[in-house]
Amino acid sequence: MRLPNLIIAGVGKAGTTSLFSYLAQHPDICASRIKETNYFTPLRHGEELEPLETYAALFSHCGGERYVMEATPVYFYGGSRLVSTLKSTLPDARVIVTLRDPSPRLWSYFRFMKTRLKLGREVSLDEYLELAAGMRERGLDRRREHNAYWGFSSGFYSDYISDWFETLGSAFRVVFFEDLVENPRSVVGLLCDWLEIDQEPAERFDYSPENQTVLYRSGTLQRLALAVNHRAEGLLRRHPGVKEPLRRVYYVFNRDHDEGAGFGPDARRRLDAVYAASNEKLAARLTAEGYAELPPWLRAGGTAEGVRG
Repeated sequence: MRLPNLIIAGVGKAGTTSLFSYLAQHPDICASRIKETNYFTPLRHGEELEPLETYAALFSHCGGERYVMEATPVYFYGGSRLVSTLKSTLPDARVIVTLRDPSPRLWSYFRFMKTRLKLGREVSLDEYLELAAGMRERGLDRRREHNAYWGFSSGFYSDYISDWFETLGSAFRVVFFEDLVENPRSVVGLLCDWLEIDQEPAERFDYSPENQTVLYRSGTLQRLALAVNHRAEGLLRRHPGVKEPLRRVYYVFNRDHDEGAGFGPDARRRLDAVYAASNEKLAARLTAEGYAELPPWLRAGGTAEGVRG
């Protein structure tokens, strides 16, 4: 059985799909048949894992590549049980986590849940935040049925990062979304060095962003598109030249161009205040781990990220 030894473990709406797509182009990396295997996710909910053979089947196409890779963003929030089980199951695995300014990331998550038809289009950001904060206070937002509201709690990165550093040590690597957007080639090059594989192939990678959140006009068309994408994910991932033209045509017919409404300066300031203490703790931990170049949202007085998908 070939099992993965390279995991992108989080976080959602922080460039994990793009990073997975970039690294999958390297000849020394074989990507899973589907991006998010969710093999270890049951541990987050106190459940048991499926047989290991079920996991291995998702990598049966891999040959002699140095790394076998999957990406499941919710792993980051799994707690000590998930991290320790991943370590014992995949003792040689290296784990990457991408982190993004939690305020615009929440806005992106909120919109993403709408595109997945998990939230109604009429739900406002204020309504969402009130419900999500209430669920967090009562410890309900981690339940599967409340996943649409997990966007709020999932921005408190300092609650989860220590388990990864303490269990994996140098086999754990943090990447920042802002760097990935600004210079993906540089980020991938540094990861190649960390993985001890050749940087040269990365010069020829396609660095087009993946999984950008785009709101829809017709719910019926969106539901159909989601079903097609789910069924054909493996095929479309192997043939990006087919996927991109189809996506462009779909956007012509069903893209809602009023995408930024609802995330104004007041909402931004409120969220920044909510996440400030967690960001401060995260910055201290990252600095202690040797991360010298932090993004603005982790530096006192830094300029915040703008609204992006």
